[in-house]
Amino acid sequence: MNDLTIVILSRGREAILRSTLNFYRDKPLSVLVIHNSDKPLKPADIPSNTKYIVARDSYAKRCGIAAKNIDSIFAVLSSDDEFLLPPALFRMCSDLENSPRAASISGRVLAIRKYGPQILASEIYKTHSSYVNKSKNQLERLQEHLESQKTDYKIGLLYRLTRSEYLVQILKTFSMLEEVQTPYIYEVIGELGMVISGELINYEEFYWVRNWIEPPLSHTHWNRKIHFGDWLHDPSYGEVHDALLKAVNENLWPSRTQAQIRKVLEEFADHRAAIESDRTKRRTLPGGSSLKFYVRRLFRSSLTSDLSSIFESSRPETAQELEQAIQSMTKDSFF
Repeated sequence: MNDLTIVILSRGREAILRSTLNFYRDKPLSVLVIHNSDKPLKPADIPSNTKYIVARDSYAKRCGIAAKNIDSIFAVLSSDDEFLLPPALFRMCSDLENSPRAASISGRVLAIRKYGPQILASEIYKTHSSYVNKSKNQLERLQEHLESQKTDYKIGLLYRLTRSEYLVQILKTFSMLEEVQTPYIYEVIGELGMVISGELINYEEFYWVRNWIEPPLSHTHWNRKIHFGDWLHDPSYGEVHDALLKAVNENLWPSRTQAQIRKVLEEFADHRAAIESDRTKRRTLPGGSSLKFYVRRLFRSSLTSDLSSIFESSRPETAQELEQAIQSMTKDSFF
């Protein structure tokens, strides 16, 4: 059994995926790619440490395929245009090994974009990267999490490095959500799954480099205007609600009844109300750009093109991988 698998669910974007797989080439880890593509990668483009499966299916169905093909001790979900830093990942695996009650671990996250000739970088998701929840049982851990979300909403919990069995449970749940139109269901169920799986610990270095250069992909069967809270409280989706509760009960939380799970999801919806309202307001801004790009512009004042302090604060091997990741994203050299 391998120690670590990076799971990538990709759709199209063959050139970007080739670049990403090349970044992980010859690294002592496994990469699992489930690719919805009409132009699959050629064998020469697929490194020996990569298992590449072509599946012209929905995101939900591809999650089910991924769940059946993870055979490592640890696993982490990633995008096809972003990079996870192997030296950091290996130390995070070691930290999980030394923390038997912990189910997942996160670290610091760097966002990269270009503005004209400048490379801009900023540390983001600080409430996510510093998040620790060591409550001993599921309900206490969940209550602590929901209380903390009132003041510091944590984005990105789905992309924590986990013990594989927990990511498999989450992906199996996702595979049963094909009829759910709101894409935010994956954020919510991923968050719930991470919290109830076990203690959440953190790692103090960068492990994830987000790509804020490439435009986001949209899926035709998703409607980003339907927020999770609106969807959950809309009785016209009753049958799909029942399917969701059944999926969570069977795959993630068998110790709870569907009625109890529904109550917890309503609490999640209440805590998400503020950020979902903010998303709606940003969509009304002029210019027609997507929310993601408005968020990026709002970050511009805090971004810096001086990456030296970031490199200097990282271990040498992490800094080297970080430089390579940013070069792959920007096609620029720093030194």
